[in-house]
Parts: sequence; C-alpha cells; structure tokens
Amino acid sequence: MRISADKNAHFSYSKSFAICLYWRCACSPYPRKVNKLTPLRVLIVEDSENDALLLLRLLRKGGYEPTYRQVQTEATMRKALQEEAWDLILSDHDMPRFSALEALRIFQESGLDIPFIIVSGALEEGIARAAIRAGARAYIRKKELQYLLPAVQRELD
Repeated sequence: MRISADKNAHFSYSKSFAICLYWRCACSPYPRKVNKLTPLRVLIVEDSENDALLLLRLLRKGGYEPTYRQVQTEATMRKALQEEAWDLILSDHDMPRFSALEALRIFQESGLDIPFIIVSGALEEGIARAAIRAGARAYIRKKELQYLLPAVQRELD
C-alpha cells in the first residue's frame, strides 16, 4: 500500500488500496462509525473467557455497549437469571460441565421472554434443529460469527 501527500495536501494512493477502502466501508456488516452505543445486558454461557471476549468485541463493533456476566454451570446460570434482568443470552453448546440444551431448559423454566442464541463450534445439525424447536432463536457457528450481529439485531427489534 502506497500513500503519499504532495505539497498541496492532496493524497494519492494505489488502486488496490482504494478498492480495499471501498470494500471495508461499503460492504462491511459492521457500522463504520458508531456515535452512540446501545446498552445491552448479555448473559454469556461459555467456558472460554477468550470466546466470551470475542463475542463482546463483536457486539461493540455492531453498535452495542454490552454489560455481561459469564456463567459456566447450572447453578451460576440460575443465580444470574434470578439476580439480574437480561436482554440476550448467548450460549456455547459444548462445555465440560454444562451444555446449551441444559441452559435452554433452565432459561425456559425461568419464564423469561428474551432471545436465546446458541454460538458454538461443535454442534450436530440434528441437535441444532432440536434446540431451535425447543426455543432457541438462532444457532451460529463460531466459524461464521459474521451472522451473529444480524441475528442479534433481528431478535432485539
């Protein structure tokens, strides 16, 4: 990439940089500039702190200011659902002591009417369909996180 400025402060740049700049601005699923972030209370059912932070970073890029709690067990999820009001639940499926289907059951027992989205790297198609039939609003593969924000926006609107 080559960018240079002449003495009249006009910038010139390579064609590939211009295409890259256009692609990033015009075709990005994320807003280029967010003036005001929308508050969002997110319960994250996830055993990996790095994966939870990745989800939060995506939400911030999408214009949300997430307040969150990360839980990894049935007991901590029940406690979080009782103690706080949530706008959204994001759940991994494959965890050592917990699963998305168990989290979905606990969520349904709570009687709350908020979106429950499964975000997982390893989930068989049959289990994903069963989770959707059981009340999950969406299933997003961790390899396809570009679909997370559209799903969140659709469910919160």
